[in-house]
Amino acid sequence: MKAFVVLCLLLLASTSVFAAVTISPTVISGGSQQLTATSGNSGGVTWTTTAGTVTSIGPLTSLFVAPTVAVTTKVTVTATGTGAQGKATVIVTVIPLPSVLTSVAVTPATAATYVGSTQSFTATAYDQYGNIFPGVAFTWSSSNPSAATVSPTTGLATGVAAGGTTITLNGVPAPVIAVGPTAANTIVPYTLAGPTMVVAVTHYGQTGATVSVPLAVTSPGIFPDSLTNDDRTQNGPGAPDPAGSDLSFIVTGFGLWNQPGLDPSEYTYPGRTG
Repeated sequence: MKAFVVLCLLLLASTSVFAAVTISPTVISGGSQQLTATSGNSGGVTWTTTAGTVTSIGPLTSLFVAPTVAVTTKVTVTATGTGAQGKATVIVTVIPLPSVLTSVAVTPATAATYVGSTQSFTATAYDQYGNIFPGVAFTWSSSNPSAATVSPTTGLATGVAAGGTTITLNGVPAPVIAVGPTAANTIVPYTLAGPTMVVAVTHYGQTGATVSVPLAVTSPGIFPDSLTNDDRTQNGPGAPDPAGSDLSFIVTGFGLWNQPGLDPSEYTYPGRTG
């Protein structure tokens, strides 16, 4: 009977109740903090956390590494005595790092416009958390002013000349009128004759595969995408040209252009719209 009593005492000693975590800290986002527990259990404690990581570095100590947060966050760290039912928790307050300018996005990312037409760009600054970073003043510049200029304060770009793209027909440079993401407008030089011609397009130094196409005089036609209002904006159902104003467009099919001293890129019809 006495032996049985001693055994019970030993079991109680090995399951002594866990006491407490000694601190309740505030930690910077991504930072670390050592935590210490007190317990009568010589076997140590087991650590868990609701966010971040916690690693045991001693019988009663651990290293807590905070998660990366964009707003102040409460994290619960729990220490449980080995072999015991007793446990204690500590609330760690994780505060975000100060917001810093990390990236800038330009909208639209790419654009195409006609010579003389304009395109508006906007810029938005973001911090390391993906939130908008306010109060940033942007200065705009063009990497190729001969092709397009831009207002340094407003981000309004103006097409000056077809830039970045060259087109040759049978090796002869052709005037480039407009370039878009999937199409380009050009004029066949008057020196070319049929029945076919080889088209080569080079965009910023990269030349695509050449294409052989028929060359013949066709009936007059209008490029719908070339319709431009008097204010140089793209004409369309949502942007009609006001009555009494000029409407510019590109046409083809009037025969060979045989005046080498003239630029056939634009023709003004002696009349007005409206």
